[in-house]
Amino acid sequence: GLTGSPSISVTNITASGNVSIAGTLTYEDVTNIDSVGVITARSGIDVSGDITLTDTDTGSAAGPELKLFRNSASPADADYLGQIKFAGESDTGVERNYAKITGKISDASNGTEDGIIEFAFIKAGSQNINARFKSTELQLLNGTHLSLGDSQEIRVGASDDLQIYHDASHSYIEESGTGALKLKGNDIRIENTSSRNVFKAVGTACELFFDNGSASSKKLETTSAGLIIHEDTNKTISFTGG
Repeated sequence: GLTGSPSISVTNITASGNVSIAGTLTYEDVTNIDSVGVITARSGIDVSGDITLTDTDTGSAAGPELKLFRNSASPADADYLGQIKFAGESDTGVERNYAKITGKISDASNGTEDGIIEFAFIKAGSQNINARFKSTELQLLNGTHLSLGDSQEIRVGASDDLQIYHDASHSYIEESGTGALKLKGNDIRIENTSSRNVFKAVGTACELFFDNGSASSKKLETTSAGLIIHEDTNKTISFTGG
């Protein structure tokens, strides 16, 4: 056998049994790799078929895991950490990235780190960030909308107290839990589909309007003294306390 630390250069190795290497095996242009340990590649890995990760652990730990680690010497806010790209071809055979998921650093400060996940899709031929999931909020960006079908609800509250939905006929804002349904604002208006006032509340005054199809006219308003009713003849009827 060989002893010491010899340097060996060979063209082919055929072994009917096991080959044990205590150190690091460095190889290039390998067609097949079957390993029960860790494989480290110094550059890119190109796989033409599918990749399957299998974990046979019977415990509760997460597995299998796919880890994208950016080992930067100077990590900073907004750094890209890794991307998963979904590529295909256009009808002319040009490769396009149709979708991608990106991990980023929001805050790299030790002890207060924050991360970001971005979802991007190609839109009308251009790359477009459609959603950004931050540690505090989910942002829909660049013309991306939240779309729900009939009778599918947006539910808010620990017991789904508030529901917003549309059935096949009508739209609803429903408060079914404890407490009141409150609408707050300095200038509150209810408008019809022609953007004309039906109800208006500015400050402490409230006004009701009638829309004749071409214009909206005020019919009732509250004041500090009481109530004013506006008639079609431009006369007003006032009700005051006292």
